[in-house]
Amino acid sequence: MGIMLTRLYARGGITVALILAVIAIITVIMVMLIHKGSQPAYSPVTQPITLPSGVSVLVIGPPSFVEDVGRIIPVAESFSVDSIQESPAGSVVIVDWDYLVNQVGVKGAVSDLSILFKQNDFMIVYSNDSFLAAYELGRAWAMANGVNFTAIPAGVVGSFVAAFGDSKHLTYTSFNKPTELLGAIAKYLELKQSWQGTGQGYSFSPTRVLLQSNQQPTPDPCYQYGTQEGSSNGILFDYLPQYNGVTGEAYSDGNGTFYYDTCIFIYIYGIYYAADGTPSMDVVPAVWIAYVPSSTMVNNGGYINYYVGTIDHEKGYEAYEEGITNSHIDFAGGYSPGSASGESPLTVNINYENTGGATVNNTWTFTFSGYPNAGQTYSVAYMDDSAWMLTQGTNNENTALLGNEIGVNLVTSAQYYVCFDILNYEYMYVNFTWLLIYNPGQKPTYNATTHPTTSDPFITGITSYSQYIPIPCIG
Repeated sequence: MGIMLTRLYARGGITVALILAVIAIITVIMVMLIHKGSQPAYSPVTQPITLPSGVSVLVIGPPSFVEDVGRIIPVAESFSVDSIQESPAGSVVIVDWDYLVNQVGVKGAVSDLSILFKQNDFMIVYSNDSFLAAYELGRAWAMANGVNFTAIPAGVVGSFVAAFGDSKHLTYTSFNKPTELLGAIAKYLELKQSWQGTGQGYSFSPTRVLLQSNQQPTPDPCYQYGTQEGSSNGILFDYLPQYNGVTGEAYSDGNGTFYYDTCIFIYIYGIYYAADGTPSMDVVPAVWIAYVPSSTMVNNGGYINYYVGTIDHEKGYEAYEEGITNSHIDFAGGYSPGSASGESPLTVNINYENTGGATVNNTWTFTFSGYPNAGQTYSVAYMDDSAWMLTQGTNNENTALLGNEIGVNLVTSAQYYVCFDILNYEYMYVNFTWLLIYNPGQKPTYNATTHPTTSDPFITGITSYSQYIPIPCIG
C-alpha cells in the first residue's frame, strides 16, 4: 500500500527528480520467445536472422516450435522449463505460452516470467491473444518488482508481444513477422546499454522538454525517460510500435515514414485523498509524433499539413460509467505545450484546447508552414498532468483506461493550374489505449476485444482524399 498523505496544495506543473538507473553489465544475453500452441499464421522465412555477437537464444516449447525458431535464428537452443530458475541473469528467453501453462499452470507460468524479469531478461511472447500476453507480462513485471500496479497497452495487436525493463521502466513492443525479431532485440540492447552508460543523475522535467515542441526535431520524452534517466519518484511504462523491424516506426509508404511513442509515468511518492476520501495517484501521460517525408512526396510539391494529438480522459470515464472499468483517470490541470508558435526549420503553430473539465480531453494541433526537406525528421510531443482516482480503494483491484488519439495529415502532392489547384491528402491515425491496473488479479477484468484491429497493427486507419481549389481567372 502506498504512503498515506493529505494533499494541501493544488496540482500544477510537474518537475520530476530523476536519478541514474545503474544496471550491471551483462556479458551473455539470451532471448526467450513466448508462443501460443495455436500458431498465428505468418509468412515463411527464407533468410535467417543474423544477431549481434554475444546474443544467445533459448526456446521453451515443443520440438516443432523450437525448430521453427531455429530456422529464423540458427543459434537458437532448446531450453527446459525446469531450468528457468537457473537461467543466467540478463537473458531474453523464448517460451511457448500454452506449453509453459500446460507444464506449470497459469500461476506458475506468471511466476516463471517474474523470475526472468528479476534478471532483467527480454521476453517476446508469440501468441494468438496479444492482449493476454501483454497482460501477463505486465503482471509478471509487477510481481518481480514488488509493485502493486501496472500499465498495459490494451489495444496491442501483433503475433509477437515483447517486454523488457527494470524496477523503474517497462517497455513494450509488438510486431507481426518473425523476421522483425532482430529489430526488437537491437532496441533491447540499445536501451540496456543506455541505462548502463548514463552519467550522474540530475533533475529532469518533462514539461521543460515539451515546451520546446516548436523546435525541430522535438525530443521524445518517453525515450529520454527510458534511456537517460532513472527516476526515484515514479515508473515509466512505454509502448513502441515496430513496423518492418524498425522500433518506433508505425507505417511507411511512398510518401514517407510515420513514427510515434506513447508512455505513461506513474508517481510512487504516495497516495493522495480527495475531500470525499477517494484515494488517487499522480500520473503523466506523454506522446511523441514524428514524420520523415520522402523525396517523392517533396518533389511532388507535398508537405506536412498538421499533426493532431489527444489525451482522451473521456474514453476512460465513459468506460467507468458503463462498468467496463471500475476507476478513472482525470485531468488535473497541468499540460505542455501551450498554444505557441516557432520556427526551426519550419514554422509550427501550436493550438491547445481542453474540451471541458477533468473527465474530458486535451487536444493539441501542430500546424506546419513551409516545405519540408526529404529525409528530415519533423517531430512534436505533448503531455498532461493527471490523477488516477482509485475509486475501489487501495486494498482492491482498480482498472482504468486512458486513450491516446494521434493523427498525421499530409499533402502528398499538389498540382497548380491557371484557374484551379488540386491538393492530394493522406491522413493516418492511431487510437491507442492504456489500461492501468492497481492490485492486478490473476485474470484480466477488462475485455480488450472491443478494440479494432487492422492489417497493420500500429495504426487504426488511413484516409486519402483530394481537394479542388478554384482560383479566379483573368481574361
